[in-house]
Amino acid sequence: MTTYLLHHEGKARIIKIDAAATSADDYGKIQEWFLADAVKRERQKFEWTDMVKLECDQKIGNIYYDEDLAGSAGMSFRLWVLPNIPLSQVDDAKAKLYRDRDVVRMQVVKIKELI
Repeated sequence: MTTYLLHHEGKARIIKIDAAATSADDYGKIQEWFLADAVKRERQKFEWTDMVKLECDQKIGNIYYDEDLAGSAGMSFRLWVLPNIPLSQVDDAKAKLYRDRDVVRMQVVKIKELI
């Protein structure tokens, strides 16, 4: 099973799915289902949710992050901060990444509500 964070407009849900048995169409349906549930309306044309794979090895304390290559200078990181995570843990996670990795860009995404 693979763990994903679905995120839209500050609301999020963590789900587990069997990625090997899930088609591309299924991923789209999962996003549509979450969007309808999260914002209580139908998806607008070209509107999607973030669907981020949460990896066990991409977690510092209680904070998950994902990373992308930002060019020859290093990596771009997004920290996924769930509700009730203290600011001190966010600061610690950021400091660890800056200390241990070649950080070009860092974004903190604060989840307001798990639904």
